[in-house]
Amino acid sequence: MPDLLIATQNKHKQAEIQAILVNTMYNVISPNDVSIPDSFDVKETGHTYAENAELKAIAFGRAAKVLTVADDSGFSVEALSGKPGVFSKRYIPGTDEDRNNKILQEMRGKKNVAAAFITVLCLYDPETNITLYFEGRVKGSVSSQIKGTAGFGYDPIFIPEGYTQTFAELGQELKNRFSHRAQALAKLKEHLLMVQN
Repeated sequence: MPDLLIATQNKHKQAEIQAILVNTMYNVISPNDVSIPDSFDVKETGHTYAENAELKAIAFGRAAKVLTVADDSGFSVEALSGKPGVFSKRYIPGTDEDRNNKILQEMRGKKNVAAAFITVLCLYDPETNITLYFEGRVKGSVSSQIKGTAGFGYDPIFIPEGYTQTFAELGQELKNRFSHRAQALAKLKEHLLMVQN
């Protein structure tokens, strides 16, 4: 069974991606499994999700010398001109809660609460130097307050279309069925299964 490395040190992302990529005939592994230290990091200097995902996939893939998938995800708020976008993780210094509070503060008085979560995955093969991309997007709105404890990042302030609860209230299992990352991973999974057959 060939290895597939998840190019992230984020344990939440590792668990989420591993849960979705089961039954792909790949051994889904984390950086620790190939002795990449926790300190190994990649500067996200790209201007798009695809560029940042590619930077991470290539860096981890070359270090491990195995097929590698990386993601770059962002929270895009319409009333804030698409911010925080590609800068979601580093919008302001501090914790996820600090960043959520910053968004809620900036949304005060705004009537347009439309938002979206976007993921772009990059699959990198160090043997062929080929990169492939898979995108997922889920629309919704910004909550008026932080709600729920099951998610991470901006999950506690994002209400997906068709629901009244935030991603953090809905829980990981339900989120994994239709989230931005789940959509992108479903496309990746389809590709991996097609390649194996």
